[in-house]
Amino acid sequence: MKNDLTEKLNKIINQIADRQDVELSVPEDSKYGDFTTNIAMKLAAQKKQAPMQIAQGFVGDLLQNKLIKENFYKVEAVFPGFINFYLNEKYLHNELEDILKNDSYGKQDIGRGKTVVVEYSSPNTN
Repeated sequence: MKNDLTEKLNKIINQIADRQDVELSVPEDSKYGDFTTNIAMKLAAQKKQAPMQIAQGFVGDLLQNKLIKENFYKVEAVFPGFINFYLNEKYLHNELEDILKNDSYGKQDIGRGKTVVVEYSSPNTN
């Protein structure tokens, strides 16, 4: 699942950065990939290098990783130093197959046995 992949990707980036505070997020606009990180900008002051230079080095290191090669069709460094990750069709296809095979996908027991109140708003107060 995507959460499992997110954890693995975080771990890879943490190892390359030799840090534990990597912020991997999902961009609001999909043109920036499926995941993005600003780790290069965090490291810029520490390493006394430009964030883009660090990001480009990271991309080179990331592209050597088997997990990255298998699950992403593109990993790119973009100004001012973000690293964007784009999931490949094979990964997305496999995820969709898993979802379709799993009858309980998305089901949770949160709130089971509790009363739920649903209110509807209306401009008419009567």
